[in-house]
Amino acid sequence: MDETCGMKHVWQTFPVGKKCWICDKIDSKMKRRAAEVNKLARWQTDVRKFRPSIDKAMRVIRDMDTAIYELSCECERRGANIGGSILLFEPRGAANGGDASIRSPEEKEGGDVATRFELIDKIESTRGLPITFITSDSLATVMAIPDSGSNRNFMSYDLAIHLGFELKSPSSDKEIFKLLDGGTVSSVGVVRASCGFGLTFDLDRSSFRCVFRVLRDLISPLILSLAFLNHTETFTRFQNRLIRLPFNRSQIPRIRALGTSRSRLHCSINGNNAKALVDSGSDIDVVSLKYAMSRGWTLRSIDQDVLLADGRRLPCAGICDAQLSLGRNGKIVEVGPREPETSSGWGSQGTTKAVMAPYEGRSQNPSASVSPQNHVRHVIQTSFYVLDGIMVDVVLGASSTESLQVFSHHTDALTRDLCDDVKSVEPFRISLVKKLRSFLKEAATNETEEAISGHEQNIQRQLSDADQRENAQREAADIKSATLTGEAKLEFDRKEEVRRRVYDEVRAQLLRALSPPP
Repeated sequence: MDETCGMKHVWQTFPVGKKCWICDKIDSKMKRRAAEVNKLARWQTDVRKFRPSIDKAMRVIRDMDTAIYELSCECERRGANIGGSILLFEPRGAANGGDASIRSPEEKEGGDVATRFELIDKIESTRGLPITFITSDSLATVMAIPDSGSNRNFMSYDLAIHLGFELKSPSSDKEIFKLLDGGTVSSVGVVRASCGFGLTFDLDRSSFRCVFRVLRDLISPLILSLAFLNHTETFTRFQNRLIRLPFNRSQIPRIRALGTSRSRLHCSINGNNAKALVDSGSDIDVVSLKYAMSRGWTLRSIDQDVLLADGRRLPCAGICDAQLSLGRNGKIVEVGPREPETSSGWGSQGTTKAVMAPYEGRSQNPSASVSPQNHVRHVIQTSFYVLDGIMVDVVLGASSTESLQVFSHHTDALTRDLCDDVKSVEPFRISLVKKLRSFLKEAATNETEEAISGHEQNIQRQLSDADQRENAQREAADIKSATLTGEAKLEFDRKEEVRRRVYDEVRAQLLRALSPPP
């Protein structure tokens, strides 16, 4: 083979001076990555001035790293699947001994790339993230749960006391966080601690300050939020920080989602499009009873409870097997008959033998099934636990998230739920409307001027606090918008505009109600 091809394609002979389309793409992305690295070096001379550009360059570099890795994996997968006996490209003029085509799938005649849905094994797994705290007299390492379904970092009250941390009062009078079933928990304080990754670290270089909301009842000592995981790139560039934990089916399954996470994942369940909350801290996959009924699912009864983040139990209404894939418009893959069930806990299901479902244009010749015109989408068979009264339709737990490589390879399927953006002003609106009604009622009953003035000042103070939070959120949104381009920027700006308009309308209504009559 030609040594100019960086990937050692043992199943393909290349003409001298030619490269396969995979290596061409890798070269192209490597060049773009190098260009971004050079820009980054120039911009880092003035970090404050070029912060948006630096963030954008770092994002492009991460995207290039991911794309290069995916292309390398695709090459390895093709080599493993076809065992060195099938050509990666269709020979051009094979009848007369012509050279093999070097065109990529997008360049082939017709331009259409067929999608093949491939059933893969689900990885029964959960992972932890060791965090070492710097306490007053020593170092203490705690196994944290990386939880993409939580919007804050949380610490149990017992752990905070055990480590000797000082609990400070939260910034607001009472921080309240929602649970999956709509219930709420209140923070009893805030801990600001110096910590680092792993069992040991260089205190001068690797430590950082982190803020934790302290809850009196928490099923895990330490929960790390999606914002923290994204900022530290733990699910993308630095997965080596994570430790695989024993998967214990003997314990009650846990759902650690806490707070209002607006991130959703586009996925397909039995071929039907859905938007799921990705909760890497949950042991199981979950759907609401309302969703299951709307899809006409037949549920199997199961005597099983699940634990919510605050330790409360929620009974399971049933269980149902389904196929899950990332992205919209998925398809069902044919599977063989179920094998006998075993009693390994959690209403354990029998395994199934995969049979590839037919798809348009698929050849019956196995050697023809691997073609550059076939885009592979992975599908897993999973059991969804059905819960009544939960606030979201679908929750994907740690095993499904890792099996489908959501955060490492498919972040493009993640989106921000517009409905949650609009609803985010609801607690602010409800709180102020209640106070406003109380104020108007007391004014109507001719209460003293001092009392009325006190109520009005309270409402104005809450409105001022809300305005400060809104201004901070708008500044963060403007910074993020500056890092986006194309369709992603247009979509983000549209959603942010809707969210701001809703906030401004609610605020204007409250100000009109507070203003004195003409």
